Amino acid sequence: MTSVIRPLFCLLVISTLLVSGEATGGDLLDGLDHPGDVIAISAAHEAMSRVDNGNNRDKEMRNDPKRMNSTSCSETCDNIMPCFPIRIPDNDERITTKDCMPFTRSSAVCGTGETSTLFNNNPIARKQINQITSFIDASNVYGSTLDVAQSLRDLSTDDGLLRVQEGADISSGLDLLPFQDEEVSSCNQDPKGGDTIPCFLAGDVRSNEVNTLIASHTIWLREHNRIAKELKSINPRWDGETIYQEARKIVGAEMQHITYTEYLPKILGPAGMDQIGEYSKYNASVNPSTRNEFATAAFRFGHAAISGTVRRFDENYVEDPVIGNVALRDTFFSPWRIFNESGVDPVVRGLIGGSAKLVTPTNVMHEELSQGLFALKNQIALDLAALNTQRGRDHGLPFYNDWRVFCGLSRAVTLARVICDNTGITRLPRDVFRLTDVDDMVACGDIPGMDLQAWRESRGGT
Repeated sequence: MTSVIRPLFCLLVISTLLVSGEATGGDLLDGLDHPGDVIAISAAHEAMSRVDNGNNRDKEMRNDPKRMNSTSCSETCDNIMPCFPIRIPDNDERITTKDCMPFTRSSAVCGTGETSTLFNNNPIARKQINQITSFIDASNVYGSTLDVAQSLRDLSTDDGLLRVQEGADISSGLDLLPFQDEEVSSCNQDPKGGDTIPCFLAGDVRSNEVNTLIASHTIWLREHNRIAKELKSINPRWDGETIYQEARKIVGAEMQHITYTEYLPKILGPAGMDQIGEYSKYNASVNPSTRNEFATAAFRFGHAAISGTVRRFDENYVEDPVIGNVALRDTFFSPWRIFNESGVDPVVRGLIGGSAKLVTPTNVMHEELSQGLFALKNQIALDLAALNTQRGRDHGLPFYNDWRVFCGLSRAVTLARVICDNTGITRLPRDVFRLTDVDDMVACGDIPGMDLQAWRESRGGT
């Protein structure tokens, strides 16, 4: 018998049911491709529920360039390169003006994917490009190319400084990031009118995505200039190049120190940090590149902790009575809010004094991200959960259990094993999330179960 090729899950349905926890505007269950999906989603929903410094580290370690050609992926729902659109269910009442959500594939390494046959006779799996370094080296501050680094430097003096808008922060009188040199600003503007506010310029092209990220970039810009000025005062004979390079090394070291002593212990906990162990010395033989699976899937766990509100606190760490808080979707690509409305300090106090979003079984990702992403810049609001999953498909990421085996771990307990242990069924697909030919089904005895020995009490030598 031939295997049945089953359509991929509709990502907007999966996102709605798993991530936001409710089917808004119609019974989206009708959009599922197979009746068994309902059972699978029920189990996966519970599993997923178990599963700003992190955002900064993410931006500092990965940036996948998107393939561009004459095709505009925002104008077509055809699955033609480089477009890989996410279809919108017919009964989704939230989006009625479009048939799909646009998605552009990441650029492939030359000689992989469809271009691999140009170089050899055997096709090579498509590989993606990472435009930035995998090191924690403050590339989000200084850029990942010499041209970008030079564009950020203040070369009007020999002091090793970065470019700023001097004293432009309305909340403190301190410096702000410089503006990009644009004839027409690609960032959103104040709907009430006024002067055009360009996008800010920083070492990472995504610095304007949200006001909290702008605030973080601004702090590190100021930190470089603070250190450079101090180095100039204690080493008056140093030229600007020396000051710049030494300040850059110090800022990178600060980021590394903060990551390993403050951020990671909060994320991994004591057991995870014990596994990493104490730093010994630099090992040049270690491959420092970032795994595709880490950059494209694992490190995006922080999306679940993003609040739907950008808090803007006053000196008492309560909501500022004048400017107030603002919905996350209203800060996407909106540097005008920093320049004209809040400045940096209220946003930073909001990050310090506010809490991350609580991840619950019924609300894994805030609807500001799953239903309102970049709403001000697109014909329809995007869905970050659906985009993340589609990016995993684009990059050809393996299943979680396949990755565990690759890393030398046992397979995690599967829904198939749970069914074996709690029904009279003796043969079934190893992966019940896939429609499988009957000849490819396996016996329950061939499906690993959970090892409960870790729960054995160890008292009195037993």
